[in-house]
Amino acid sequence: EADLRLYVLDNRSSDETLALVRSFRDPRIVVEESAAELSIERSWGRVLDLLRGAPPDSLVTLIGHDDLLYPDS
Repeated sequence: EADLRLYVLDNRSSDETLALVRSFRDPRIVVEESAAELSIERSWGRVLDLLRGAPPDSLVTLIGHDDLLYPDS
């Protein structure tokens, strides 16, 4: 999908998440790193900031770091 955007909001993760995401080298994937570790409220605030700039007819799916998205769901 040409108009697909995948935003990865990193909150100072210590695993290999950023390296894995960047290895895809896909311009539709946007990585947003935080300069400092954020509370859950501030992390979700980052999501709201991104949504404010999205077109009104956008389809959005939020997936937390501990969630799974199954192909048939």
